[in-house]
Amino acid sequence: MLDRRPAEILVCSSVSDVVAAVRRARQTGLPISIRGGGHGVAGHCAGDGSLVVDLRGMRQVAVDAQRRVAVAAGGATWEEYDAATQRFGLASTGGTFVDTGVAGLTLGGGIGYLQGTHGFAVDTLAGVTMVTADGDVVQASSDGNPELFWGIRGAGANLGVVTGFEFSLRPLGALYGGEIDFPLSSGAEVLRIVRDLAAAAPDELAFQVVLGRRTAVSTVLVCFQGSESDAVELLAPLRRLRPVENDALRVLSYAEMQATNPLLPFGLRHYWKGHFLRDLPDDVVDATADHVARRPEGGFATVLIEFIGGVPLRVPADSMAFNQRSARVNASALAIWMDAASDSEHVAWARTFATLIAPAATEAEYVNYMTDDTPVDRVRATYGDAKYARLRDLKKRYDPENVFRFNANIRPAA
Repeated sequence: MLDRRPAEILVCSSVSDVVAAVRRARQTGLPISIRGGGHGVAGHCAGDGSLVVDLRGMRQVAVDAQRRVAVAAGGATWEEYDAATQRFGLASTGGTFVDTGVAGLTLGGGIGYLQGTHGFAVDTLAGVTMVTADGDVVQASSDGNPELFWGIRGAGANLGVVTGFEFSLRPLGALYGGEIDFPLSSGAEVLRIVRDLAAAAPDELAFQVVLGRRTAVSTVLVCFQGSESDAVELLAPLRRLRPVENDALRVLSYAEMQATNPLLPFGLRHYWKGHFLRDLPDDVVDATADHVARRPEGGFATVLIEFIGGVPLRVPADSMAFNQRSARVNASALAIWMDAASDSEHVAWARTFATLIAPAATEAEYVNYMTDDTPVDRVRATYGDAKYARLRDLKKRYDPENVFRFNANIRPAA
């Protein structure tokens, strides 16, 4: 869907390469777009007429097992990150599609299977290295440049090119989980059962529901950080639902859990739209199941319901720019198709879903799923007026000319 024409693409292999790329952009008057993992469906990584700082040459992940710290370069994916940390039996919350970039997911929040005990990906971030719009290299953490560190955790690529991420790690052994599939017609009942289970679940138990996955099933993705016997007891209400298409819940490694979602090939057409929700009331459940049943033909449209619990709900809202601390659910319509002639139909289906669930929504949608046509007032609502004003002041300090504008953009203060 994205027909972009960058002026230049510079593939970087080091921080000094990024500095040179940014300084070249400033000398030539080009705005800058940033490519991390290249997974974002809005296509912010390739701005028209921009200089693309392409981080695909920076994919290293270093682990200090004694300090329980991992440092990921800006172009790393979660597949590379998980492989490096799991060698030491350690982990932090990562994306549930392993080809997602560490950078983009983290800077916008980062929902994942370990969130209940670890927090969102952004909650595990201990420090960053960033190249500013002037080509300067700065460090930010709670102990140094704390205001920048506050803003970078949630403001995405608005403030500079983050070339290094330092994460806090925790031990992680075997899990119990995977997927269990029910007929698509059971979608409403599946959602009600999982909603009630999630509301009472311990921090160690995480759920996602995908309606329409693999064409005609209601899939529940389960990740439990505990024993098989405890998991079987907790999941008994779900397993009593009939009929079951496929029950693949089992003891598995974190790498196997991360591989549960099949990777999608590049080249498909995408439009994602949704909201964070305070809860999942029955009328939203019924509207969701009905809307999935009316999805367009000739595509792979799904509705993704990500349940949120545990640590993310206990992080103080003012501790960082990321602002969704009251939501118990992230609900999104993922329109995915191949034929350009069907664009309007699929886009309309996703937008209609967002409208249907809006009465139960918090202030805004998920930055990481925002589409390229998201209006400024929706970006402002994502952060709230006070945080948005604070971010505009940060933008004025670090990028006063809005060079980094290919994102859920925050304009610098006047």
